[in-house]
Amino acid sequence: MIVEAVVFDLFHTLVDPEMFRPPGFDRVTEAARCFGVDPAQLDRVWHEEVVPVVVRSPVRPADLLAEAASRLGGRVDASAVDAADDALGRHQDRALAEPLQGVVATLRALRSAGIKTGLLSNAHERDVRAWAASPVAPLFDAVVISCDAGVAKPDPEAYAMTLDLLGVPAENAVFCGDGNGEELRGARRAGFGLVVAVTGPALRSGLRTAEEMRDLAFQAHMATGTVNSLPSLFGIA
Repeated sequence: MIVEAVVFDLFHTLVDPEMFRPPGFDRVTEAARCFGVDPAQLDRVWHEEVVPVVVRSPVRPADLLAEAASRLGGRVDASAVDAADDALGRHQDRALAEPLQGVVATLRALRSAGIKTGLLSNAHERDVRAWAASPVAPLFDAVVISCDAGVAKPDPEAYAMTLDLLGVPAENAVFCGDGNGEELRGARRAGFGLVVAVTGPALRSGLRTAEEMRDLAFQAHMATGTVNSLPSLFGIA
């Protein structure tokens, strides 16, 4: 195939918050502690009520959790909300500041070879608050983040929006991601000429087992441990 562009997922593909989380840390559990509410109850609210909203809108997740904590009888004041906000995003902030090894060089190599780069990420506002300061931010020709775009993978519109910004047909584009949220199947349905599962970060952090990662890899055309293999795959020195 003719490779005109590569579209990347962000978390667990180019950057990995799991590298910076203490063992056993769970951000919603920490937020529940800030509000003084039951972690299991807040976790249910997070997955059922908060995530579906914040992944497609600029609403601050901590504000919605504060509303839920108030209903649960928690302590909701400015200091509690600020502490919960920090718990929800401080490891994402650090991951954005310190991308995975070789990622910056890989993006530069692709661009130097005339290959456009795109970012397509399902993320809420707190996940990407530090995006503008990340060393990878200037290395993209198109950036689509779901909380800003109002659409998330695997919705075909998310892929189409990114390809339109790049000005590249799907058959001449590569999609690379760790497979979360059905993104690999979505990319194949969107017609990407090559879909690559990135297995290394999620395996190293223990986010997924080897069996889970193999199942996800089957959704792609091929798998690689790291995006750093892409230049050689495309014949770039």
